[in-house]
Amino acid sequence: MNIVFGMKSNLTLDAWDKPMLEGQEKKIRSFYGNPILDTPTTEASLIQRYPSYCRPNIWPRNALPELEVAFKALGKLIFDIGLMLAYHCDQYVSKGMKIHKDEGLESILHRSRCHKGRLLYYFPSQQG
Repeated sequence: MNIVFGMKSNLTLDAWDKPMLEGQEKKIRSFYGNPILDTPTTEASLIQRYPSYCRPNIWPRNALPELEVAFKALGKLIFDIGLMLAYHCDQYVSKGMKIHKDEGLESILHRSRCHKGRLLYYFPSQQG
């Protein structure tokens, strides 16, 4: 089964990370996607230059139908909290320097189309 979010090259369900945890090798599967926009852009030059951020999401609707809704809901929650934090960062920075309305961190994050979320699944180690 190949499931891809965001990038068709190496970000698939078959891609493995193998960090060492507690002296034992753990296998991890990673899922990447944009939780805010399914298609961040259709501009071919941007997709070619930044494929991991600009390619559209591909959801496993048949194999795992609940993933899309859960991923987007959690991603939106994290995004909204990030915007609230950015607002307060802007308020703090504006006490020391002038920030134009569209130049603050909150505005930059709000305008961005390149959000990325990552879900990890850690396989249990096999006791030998």
